[in-house]
Amino acid sequence: MSFLTQILQQVSGSSDSESSSSLGPLLMQLLEKNGGVEGLMGRFSEGGLGDLFSSWVGTGENAAVSADQMKSALGSEQISAVAGQLGVDEKGASGLLSELLPQLVDRMTPDGEIGNANTGSDLIGSVLGGLLGGGDKDPS
Repeated sequence: MSFLTQILQQVSGSSDSESSSSLGPLLMQLLEKNGGVEGLMGRFSEGGLGDLFSSWVGTGENAAVSADQMKSALGSEQISAVAGQLGVDEKGASGLLSELLPQLVDRMTPDGEIGNANTGSDLIGSVLGGLLGGGDKDPS
């Protein structure tokens, strides 16, 4: 069982589909709070992680982000809020976001451009379902 699956099951205390449904609104809220994909890119760029974030938007391989880098980019306040909502510690929240956010941004920008970012809870549900099911990255 992967670290991501373990955290998702710990968060929901039950099945993968329930994990997916509990994380969807949280990820939407995180995106909205940060100004969408463009705002998130700004936060990562300000923290010196712009190239890393750009890899998620681009059409090539996604660069990995560590839990510490995620915390640095989003800030302790946001990580703490996510941890509180999920009922995990900050390291667990940062680790979960470091697994989910690159894939979410990648799926939201299939053409490699932020201006064409797909949005919506259906997309987030698709990303989470793919992660939990180990499916491919194509949301269609």
